[in-house]
Amino acid sequence: MTKGNILFITFPAIGHLLPDIGAIKYLQKEGYSITVVCESGFLPVFQKLNIDTIPIDITIDVKIADTKNPLKIIIILRRMLKYEKKMAELVDKILNNGNYDGIAFDLLQSRCGITARRYKIKRFIVYPIIFPFRKGTEPPYNLRYNLPKFLYKIVNKLQLNFFRFLSLFLIGSYKKYKIRSRDTFTDTFIDHHKIILTSPREFNYFIKKPLKNMVFLDYIPDDSLIFDGDIKIEGNGKKVVLISLGTVFNNSKRVKNILKKINLDSKKYRIYVIGVDNLKKEGINFIKNAPLTKLLPKADIFITHGGINSLITAYKYKVKTIIFPQAAEQYENRNVFKYLTEEI
Repeated sequence: MTKGNILFITFPAIGHLLPDIGAIKYLQKEGYSITVVCESGFLPVFQKLNIDTIPIDITIDVKIADTKNPLKIIIILRRMLKYEKKMAELVDKILNNGNYDGIAFDLLQSRCGITARRYKIKRFIVYPIIFPFRKGTEPPYNLRYNLPKFLYKIVNKLQLNFFRFLSLFLIGSYKKYKIRSRDTFTDTFIDHHKIILTSPREFNYFIKKPLKNMVFLDYIPDDSLIFDGDIKIEGNGKKVVLISLGTVFNNSKRVKNILKKINLDSKKYRIYVIGVDNLKKEGINFIKNAPLTKLLPKADIFITHGGINSLITAYKYKVKTIIFPQAAEQYENRNVFKYLTEEI
């Protein structure tokens, strides 16, 4: 007998999907039955896991998140607003017509969670990132540069006020569901059955006293569910260097720039690059797609953009790592990884 039926709302990006799967497995171990709402393109992943699904055709183009152009950032925010509104309306219909005891949702599907409040069911929020909300003298979130510690309190307060302001736009206020705008940010902390952080406890070291409803998952993101193949990488007497810049931030120009910066001696190192197959360079081996969980144990050095899934995997396999952050929360990931390992 299960504890209840949970409707799980994923976010259609691999960097979110893998942590979401970790949260799904946790909920299953807790005794819940799961039905996943996901983009139809990801159906095969959940079929492998024998999980019930509700396929949808609502999606969002995340590729332009790889930009420093303010105009394109505005475009992606507008797309996010439209996407979240459609998803929230769809989830409302599913909950209204179905028999669910709870809802679990990725952080970027928070609007669905707010919409579900009117059904008075359990709500589980999944953080696929290091916990971003800081207070007091905790290190501020996602800093690119070092700051004196006496400024931490000020920066944390400014960041929290910014998140409150931003939440009104990204999460939204649904008057027809009698949800007040001021509740949308506070809702991030309270009134959840569980706050599931898919990064390990040590990645959230700055949280001295976790909330009672916080759960930290200790797992390796299983990207073999998405990328098939067991690619053989061999050093043949040389040290193996593996370069992976994720799915959104991966392109030949970036790989070229990184190779120029690190300037590795081909006599000492054998270099493998994942995901870029349109770049010809002598002494470089290109792998179209392959799971990090199979490649990283064979690597001596790992070069990455700093995605949280990549860093958790590198941490678990104790691989020396060099991080070139590109955007978003990757600066925070680098700061935490450096604190934990001092291998950068």
